Amino acid sequence: MSPTYEALSHFARTWGLVYFLVLFAAALIYALWPSRQKQFDESARVPLRED
Repeated sequence: MSPTYEALSHFARTWGLVYFLVLFAAALIYALWPSRQKQFDESARVPLRED
């Protein structure tokens, strides 16, 4: 028995949303993690450096 378009569509909408929410939360946690602040501050100053 092959899955129907409706079943695949429902699966993709449900679990696709969950997947992207988890991915977004992981990226947000990575970006706002306190130990990363120094690294991001240094990276932000790269265009202003005159070597």
